[in-house]
Amino acid sequence: MNHLAALDGVDQIELRRRLAWLTPEEAFVVDQWYVKAAPPEAIATDLGRSIRHVYRVRASAIQRIVALGQAEEFANADVAEFL
Repeated sequence: MNHLAALDGVDQIELRRRLAWLTPEEAFVVDQWYVKAAPPEAIATDLGRSIRHVYRVRASAIQRIVALGQAEEFANADVAEFL
């Protein structure tokens, strides 16, 4: 499954800027999921975690990205593509 459609309109610089605000594990999951289109099973294996954990980390990362979009510094950021 190609997850890149969720990132339409976000350039790599903007994505990296947003990822910098995440924990290392959240950034890894988002990068693997959305940029490299890795399946959750592969991400879980790479992390040595369960698939459920990967989904939880992904959800946490998305919430943080959305919160960044609500901060004044990121008021113009469009994070809807991650939902």
